[in-house]
Amino acid sequence: DESRTSADFLRSVLSRISAKKVQGLQQQGMMEGTKPPFFFSGAGQTMTWVGVMPARYGVGGRYHFRLAMGEYLGAPAVVLSYTPWVDQQTQPNWGAAENYPILPHATGLSLQYLNAAVDPPQWGADWGVIDQLPQAVQILMQSEQAVLPPVVVQLRVMPAGDPKGGGGGATLGGSSG
Repeated sequence: DESRTSADFLRSVLSRISAKKVQGLQQQGMMEGTKPPFFFSGAGQTMTWVGVMPARYGVGGRYHFRLAMGEYLGAPAVVLSYTPWVDQQTQPNWGAAENYPILPHATGLSLQYLNAAVDPPQWGADWGVIDQLPQAVQILMQSEQAVLPPVVVQLRVMPAGDPKGGGGGATLGGSSG
């Protein structure tokens, strides 16, 4: 039950992702194309993104998230770290982030990203495309007891974070404009 609840929570925070871009990369001396412009980074064993924390008492709204192997209560675990979003110039302070154990006593984490811009669409372990976000992510987790079924989540860009439009205007009846 715990692993199912954790997987459902992970699906909820991954299903609404922000396409906000980091502002000020040029001022920090970074050359165009050397770092992804989005608050998204995907590697084989860690992923960071900006998304929406499901509303509950004292928490909700836009947050930075990181999914990676870590420690929880002194044991290895798949850990979801989160810290509030400040603005487009401020990078997250992971040292001050809160942590939620997705899978305690974990022995492995593997992430794959779906690139739907190629034909046929392909899964890969590292997201290296800097001008777009992946269409989906597949999360494979192992614990001391079992290998859990893959968690596959389609990444849906929040309308207010979509650089192609829908930039925060009012929405009536399910359509913008």
